[in-house]
Amino acid sequence: MLRRLLVLVVVMTLATESSISNSDIKLISAKPTKKVTFYCTKRSNDEVMLWKIKTKSSTTVEQTNCDDLESTQIDMRKRCVEESYGFDLVITKVSEDDEGIYECTAALQNDVLKVYDFRIEKEASIPEEAYTKDVTIREGDTAKLWCNATGYPIPSVQWQIVETDSNGRESIHDVGIQGKLLQIQNVSRHCSTSYRCVASNKSYRKQVTRNIKIRVDFGAMADLDIYNGANCGTTMDDLGEKIHVNSTGSHYVERKVGGKVSLVCSGSGSPNATIEWLRYHQGNLVKISSLGHGDKIDNTNLPGAFATAVCPSLFKDERRFRLTFHTFDEKFTKYVCRALNEYGDDEMTITIKKST
Repeated sequence: MLRRLLVLVVVMTLATESSISNSDIKLISAKPTKKVTFYCTKRSNDEVMLWKIKTKSSTTVEQTNCDDLESTQIDMRKRCVEESYGFDLVITKVSEDDEGIYECTAALQNDVLKVYDFRIEKEASIPEEAYTKDVTIREGDTAKLWCNATGYPIPSVQWQIVETDSNGRESIHDVGIQGKLLQIQNVSRHCSTSYRCVASNKSYRKQVTRNIKIRVDFGAMADLDIYNGANCGTTMDDLGEKIHVNSTGSHYVERKVGGKVSLVCSGSGSPNATIEWLRYHQGNLVKISSLGHGDKIDNTNLPGAFATAVCPSLFKDERRFRLTFHTFDEKFTKYVCRALNEYGDDEMTITIKKST
């Protein structure tokens, strides 16, 4: 008769939602294969107790006393109850299937005495679909980089900047931002680099990272340097000779007749700028040569007395195009360095004057 009553109580317990506030739920966790104990105390020795277990896959009841199980019959993952000091539920070897809610209940009164929210501890992970892939953004816009790390305890996420020099060496700098979102407002061209999110949690030392590249598109900008001979200037310390500026803001240099001069037009921009050299000849501005994509030089209109060449870049997103000639007669004129891309164009003019 008592056994039938107990079965009835169990069925009623499963069908009734326990009334207990979130503040009374104790959160505990364990790594896979570890032993975990859910503690519960009887209010009296003759009180009928049970554990109600709600996992993702099922809702079950556990009352089996661990002492009633023969050692040869115990599955290392099987749940059972230790009644030496109370009514404690033991899982000797936990697995992901054990994650869920565990309620210790006085069966006859349907009183919930203890509630545990049990979580399996997992290494931090950043799934392939959970972070922002490489992005291209216009200068002045806002960049939002997401990095949704999973694991338990909930991972912390930190952000770093990863810069690579010309020799392939990486240098890493902390951004000083934590959290799954890195937002950069009013993005500038200097933000074009790699950003790294680093996730980890307290239970595992292993860190997991993802790199996200930002390319900032901006309009082309032109700059101009001048050298003696057929030089390019291959380092930041060699930016050519001084260019003079007159009272109207125009740029000029002076040269003797017959001297060799190289004008280097630098075009920066993203996407890469194309570069054009033009000059004023007989009152008209005419195109001399251009540097297209893939370092393709178009010398269709190049007069025989001029030579062109591609120079090494000194900055990121920069291209440099050299025009070399000897200063005779009509070569003393204005030259225009022009840079263009889909977001804008820019130019700089210099006059080659005959020195007296």
